[in-house]
Amino acid sequence: MTPPVQSFQRGLLILEYLNRHNGSHANAVSKGTGLTRGTTFRLLETLRGGQYVKRDTNSGRYFLKLHVRALSDGYSGEKWIDEIAQPKLHALGQELVWPMTISTPSGVDMLIRINTDFESPLSQNRFLTGHRVPILESASGLVFLSFCNENQRDTLIEVATQSGQFKNNAFVANPQALENSIKAVRQAGFAKKVEGSRSVMSVPIFSQSRILACLAIRYFSTAVRDKQAKDLFLPLLKKAADEITAEFPRLAP
Repeated sequence: MTPPVQSFQRGLLILEYLNRHNGSHANAVSKGTGLTRGTTFRLLETLRGGQYVKRDTNSGRYFLKLHVRALSDGYSGEKWIDEIAQPKLHALGQELVWPMTISTPSGVDMLIRINTDFESPLSQNRFLTGHRVPILESASGLVFLSFCNENQRDTLIEVATQSGQFKNNAFVANPQALENSIKAVRQAGFAKKVEGSRSVMSVPIFSQSRILACLAIRYFSTAVRDKQAKDLFLPLLKKAADEITAEFPRLAP
């Protein structure tokens, strides 16, 4: 029997880990795979050179790249991030200036997949790619809960409630308030949350009538009033979300 090539096996181990924990730091990959930090870093950089992974320069996190599709069709669902969402978000960021994010659900959090924080001169607290925000305490989380199917919503709320992470959350203490908020968001088509001096407005991104992600903008409440935000930001956010949705068919194999 031909002896296995250990470096190749280790590389596959890293790809498998990133498939489950996309957007991890090298240290997390090292702990998750059991490989030394030195070996992990060298293999991650080798995979990066081969265009299988990319390293976000701001956060230092590693993400799978489109080239992984050559190994498996299972990654095809991620293609929209690089080919569709990124250029749309960049263009919208140049137009609106305020920092924006696109996030997807990950457990009981929303995971920031791409953002314009380091492009926007108006970013006060920059969120790195891979940053997580609690699904029950964020505008994008409320949008996702409002537009996902009932079974998924019930499961997410149950898991969030049992996790203990949200024991002081008002929605957990008052389920009727959450239900009312979900109805209001579904009717309005967006969610808005005030976080201190900052407001966040978020809209859904759909794929074949199923919510896939959320597009959000952050701005200072004192600089942009509610009516201004609805008149200026909301139409452009919805337009960008609709354009992303419209482009999904071209990614079909």
